[in-house]
Amino acid sequence: MLLTTEEENVLNGNFGIGKSNAMKLLVSLGEMFDADRLIPIKRAHWAVSGQEGDLFFAEKLANSGARVSVVTTTNPAWDSSLSDLFHVDIDDYERSLLDRTIEVSDKLGVIKSFNCTPYLYKDVPSFGEHTAFSESSATPYINSVYGARTNRESSSSALAAGVIGKTPNYGLHLDKNRVPNITVDVSAQIKDDFDMGLLGWYLGEILKPDDVPLIRGLSSEMTEEGLRDFGAMINTSGAVSLFHLEGVTPEVKRISDTSLWVTSREKITVTSEDVERVRKKFTERGGKINSVYIGCPHSTIPEIMKVNRLLDGRKVNDDVKFLIFTSATNLKILGENVKKLASKGVYVMQDSCVDEPVFKFTEGGLGATNSLKAAYYRKRRNQEFVVTTIENLVEAAVRGYI
Repeated sequence: MLLTTEEENVLNGNFGIGKSNAMKLLVSLGEMFDADRLIPIKRAHWAVSGQEGDLFFAEKLANSGARVSVVTTTNPAWDSSLSDLFHVDIDDYERSLLDRTIEVSDKLGVIKSFNCTPYLYKDVPSFGEHTAFSESSATPYINSVYGARTNRESSSSALAAGVIGKTPNYGLHLDKNRVPNITVDVSAQIKDDFDMGLLGWYLGEILKPDDVPLIRGLSSEMTEEGLRDFGAMINTSGAVSLFHLEGVTPEVKRISDTSLWVTSREKITVTSEDVERVRKKFTERGGKINSVYIGCPHSTIPEIMKVNRLLDGRKVNDDVKFLIFTSATNLKILGENVKKLASKGVYVMQDSCVDEPVFKFTEGGLGATNSLKAAYYRKRRNQEFVVTTIENLVEAAVRGYI
């Protein structure tokens, strides 16, 4: 990989050990994937999780003087006040992980957004812009919905790119790798955002990591929530980082004849039966629930207000914890609506992720969520979930069972 004189100097430590360590990772990554050079970026997203694996490299950089050189946002960890709110015993080591996350974030100069959907409001790239985003819901949204460019970065590689302000020129940064190599015809009835998540999960299971699908047959009336959920699920059950929705996403809109745009004649069809199998896999369970989780990825304001409207004058059952995860920005915009929801038994929380120890009080019971990704994460923490629509979640929360 060809480096400029300045990049060679950074690599050799002439600009400090911290930047040198970041550059070493980027050069190794570039050489592994046959990148020809480094290219400049304007923004990055560091999927820090408040866990040891992410903190090791971050502290190595910060303690050797590194600071980010471009806008770099962060994924959520958890809000320390929640342990008191939910009477959760957090041991010293678990709390130290949160404290270290905050400390290293300050040292690195990143924006402590603690939000897994910064691409919706805070950290929005332009068409064709090169970026470095980690976080499974962010990569497909950046590439597909905005037509900007990022590879499926790890937490460490995204942070290194944020420090250097550059990323290796390979993969989805190259025009040739953004051309679809498989056509997906959707004959299934996709009615709402929840169905988009089911479709994404199904496709993630059957597509290969290097597949770039051209998806046809969906309505052009797409919400940001549906596109968010589709991308999050296709990149959780699988590893698809770029998709093209005919009539929706920007790169496919520039192509007059999409039949000539696909590099392979391979074609698959998704039927209603295919989507229904995913639905049944996650929704057939029932019984008494101890929790409802909404906001994986983080909820939007319309989703939160939808819960408020659906509850109307009713309250959540005393045996159910109704948890909504969102950004601090959204929480401020919602204002008094947060108190109204709290009076109905709904906790709207900032800076937090479903996959954190502060929510251990729901482990071992049955929960309900609208997110297949949340169910996937929480199963690792000994909690099974029924996955269904927001409408059904609200009714289940009021009843106490599903």
